[in-house]
Amino acid sequence: SDLVDIASARPHVHFNALSLQLIDDVTGEVLCEAHNTERGDGSIRHGRGTSPGDELGLVVGLEQCSWSGKNARRYRRDHPMRSRVVYNASQRQFGAMGIWKVMVANVKPD
Repeated sequence: SDLVDIASARPHVHFNALSLQLIDDVTGEVLCEAHNTERGDGSIRHGRGTSPGDELGLVVGLEQCSWSGKNARRYRRDHPMRSRVVYNASQRQFGAMGIWKVMVANVKPD
């Protein structure tokens, strides 16, 4: 089949990332998004200390979007997607990037 169901979309960004969106490039619909917050409770979490796993300013946690069963997003394999990444430009940085690891399941023909 040329169809797949999206099971999950896991974001990956580097230091100083503020937000990341996975967008259906045909409809413009945002399928999944991750945000940093000042409180540190967003879906992009930066460290606030010095202990391992909480290093100040580094990305220490990212939440994924998941779908299953009837709520899975179904697309053709060649359906275009787009990503929008926003970084904090008030500090010098190297390696600014953003990608999505999208896990899919083949749709069995009827």
